Amino acid sequence: MAATAHFMLQFRLEDKKLLPNPFGRVVGDPLEDSIDVQEINREAFDACRRLIEDVKSQRGSGAITLFGDAGTGKTHLLGRVRRWLETTPESLFVAVRMDTSARMLWRHLRRSLADALLRADASGRRAIDRLLRARRNTVEHLPERDLAIVLENLVDGKHVRDSAAWLRGQELPETALDRMELAGPGPEENQEVASRNAVVSLCSLIEPGVVVFCLDQWEALQSFASDTEGLFASGQAVSFLHDPPLRNVCIICCVQSGFMPRLETVLDEAIRHRLLSRRQGIHPLDWDQARRLISARLDEVQALSEIRRGNGNLLWPLAEAPIRQVFTANAAPARRVISRCKDLFDLWRCGEEAPEKTLDAFLESMLEERIQRVDPADAEAAVRNGLPLLLHSMAAAPGAGGGAFDFSLRGGRQRIAVCNQANARSLLARLQKIDEAFRPGEGQSILLLRDARLPIGAKAEKTRQRLKSIEDKGGRLVAISQEAVEALAALRRLLADAQSGDLAYRGDPVPASSVEQWIAGHLPSSVESLVSALEVANPLSPRLADLVSQRKIVSVEEAARALEARSEEVESCARRDPRLFGFLGGGTPAVFQVVERVDSAATE
Repeated sequence: MAATAHFMLQFRLEDKKLLPNPFGRVVGDPLEDSIDVQEINREAFDACRRLIEDVKSQRGSGAITLFGDAGTGKTHLLGRVRRWLETTPESLFVAVRMDTSARMLWRHLRRSLADALLRADASGRRAIDRLLRARRNTVEHLPERDLAIVLENLVDGKHVRDSAAWLRGQELPETALDRMELAGPGPEENQEVASRNAVVSLCSLIEPGVVVFCLDQWEALQSFASDTEGLFASGQAVSFLHDPPLRNVCIICCVQSGFMPRLETVLDEAIRHRLLSRRQGIHPLDWDQARRLISARLDEVQALSEIRRGNGNLLWPLAEAPIRQVFTANAAPARRVISRCKDLFDLWRCGEEAPEKTLDAFLESMLEERIQRVDPADAEAAVRNGLPLLLHSMAAAPGAGGGAFDFSLRGGRQRIAVCNQANARSLLARLQKIDEAFRPGEGQSILLLRDARLPIGAKAEKTRQRLKSIEDKGGRLVAISQEAVEALAALRRLLADAQSGDLAYRGDPVPASSVEQWIAGHLPSSVESLVSALEVANPLSPRLADLVSQRKIVSVEEAARALEARSEEVESCARRDPRLFGFLGGGTPAVFQVVERVDSAATE
C-alpha cells in the first residue's frame, strides 16, 4: 500500500504533465471513436439494431431518424452501430456528413459509399474484398460495363488508384480511361444520374448483405437560413434508397431536436412518412452515466489505468463537485461533461487550466484545423458547396444559375459556371454548352471558375476556341488557387459543424449565426483574389468611405455604431477593398483613409 502511494506521488510530481488528455476529443467521429458505454442511449442503439435486423430478415429497406439536443451523442452512437456491424456478416457501414448541396448530392453519396468499400479494417482487408470477391460472377455480368471493369480491377489489384478514383466519381484523364478501356464521362448534367445509378448497382451487389447509410448533420444541407433545396433533394434521395428495387438499405438520419419542425415543413408527406415515421430520441446523461463515461475515458490512458485499478473512486484524479456543476436536474449533454473534464484534467496535470481562447481565436483555430488538402478532382464540390457561403458572407445572395450556369448575381446580370472537368472531352462539351447558352445583354457577364492545377493544354485548340468565343462575349476564366479551394472547403465544414451543433466552445454549441458573422470579418487571405474576381459590391462600402473621409481614421467599433452595422461587417468591408481603406489590426482594430503616395523622384 505504501509502495503504491509512493509510486502515485512520483507519478504526480514527474510524469503527469506528459500524460495525454483523455478528454481532448470533444466531438465524436463514428469512424474513429472506440470508447463506449453501452448503457448510454441504449434505447436508441437497440432501435437502430432492430431496424437493421428487420431490413435483413424482411428484405425491405427502411429508415430511422435519431433526434436530440446538440452534444447529446448522436454521432457517437453511430460509432457504436459501426462497431456492432463489424461483427455482422455481409454488412457495410457508410458514414455520410451531409455538408453538400442539392446539385452534388448523389455524387456525395457515391463518394461516401466508395470510401466505405475501399476502407481497410484493422487487419488491412478492405470491405470491397470481403463483400464482392464471393460475388465475382455477379460482377462480371453487370449491365454497367464500366462499373464491372472497375470492380474487377479493384478486387484483382489492377489499376488500383485510377479505379478507386473512378468508383468515387472522380473524372479521369483520357489516357487513364483508354488504358482501362472505359468510356468517357457523359454530359455534366448527367453526372448526378450516373452517380445515383452507381449507388443503386453497388447496393444491389451487396444484397443480401445490408448497406447502412448513416446520414449525419442534416442541418448542414442549408448553405443559409432560407435554403431548402438541399433538404428537399435529400428527402427525395432517401425515398429512392428506401423503395424498390433496393431491398437491403438501412438509413439512419441524425437531426437536432430543434430542426425536426423544419424537416416536417419542407418535406412532402410521402417523404416524411419514410424518414420520420420511425424515430428515436437521444437523451442527455444522468450522473451515473456520466461517471461511467468519465471512468472509461480515464482508463484509456494506460498509465492512469494501472493506478486507478482497484481504486474505488471512478472519477480519480478528477473531483466530483466541479463536474456536477454542469448538471441541471440530474441531466447534462455528454459534450458539456467532456469539456468540463478536459479543463479539470489540465488543471490536475499542469497545476493550471489551459488558457481560454477568445471566441475569435477559437474559430480561427477551428478553421485552420479544417483546412485539408483537396485534390483537383474534388475541387468542383468544394467550390460549388463553399461559394454560396462566401457570397452570403459578402451580403451578396446568389441566385440559381439555371441551365449551363451554377449561380447568378446581381439579378442575373452576372453568371457563374464551375468548369473543373479533368477530362478534355467533357471540358470541351461543358464550354460548348455555356457558349451556346450565353447570350449576354447590356451589362451582363460570366465567370468561368477552374482549379489552377488543371491548366488547359496548348494543343487543346477547340477548347481554346470556345474560351475565346465566351471571352469575346464578356466572359472571363478565373483560376482558383489550391489554397482558395481548400479555404472554401474548410469554411463550409466550419459552418456545417456549427449548423449541426458539433462546433462547441467551452462545452456549448456555437450558433451558426455567430460563425457566419465571424466569417464575414475574417475571410482567409487565400480567397481574396476570388473575391476580387467576383466584383461583389459591399453595400456598406460607400457609407464607410464617407465616414473615413471625414474622420481619416476611426476604430471598427466606432464605425459600426455610426453605421448601425456589426463590427464584423465593417472589418470585412475594409479588408475587401484595400484601394479605399487601410486596416489596422490589434487590440483596437481601426479603419483609415488611404492616401495616394506621391513618388518624389517622379516629380523632381
